[in-house]
Amino acid sequence: MLAEGKRIALVTDAGTPGISDPGSELVKEVRARLGDDVSIEAIAGASALTAALSIAGVATHDLRL
Repeated sequence: MLAEGKRIALVTDAGTPGISDPGSELVKEVRARLGDDVSIEAIAGASALTAALSIAGVATHDLRL
């Protein structure tokens, strides 16, 4: 659908998408397939860092901070 120019949203009941669920795999795949042809946006919450990580497409469960 994204390749067709449609807009979609990822909503989850597991916390921030891409942080508390496997949403990072989806973001990573979208970036790999569509690159700069798609815009991925996060709706800001309490933390700018969490919002940025949620759309980065990296596996946050492996981060050691």
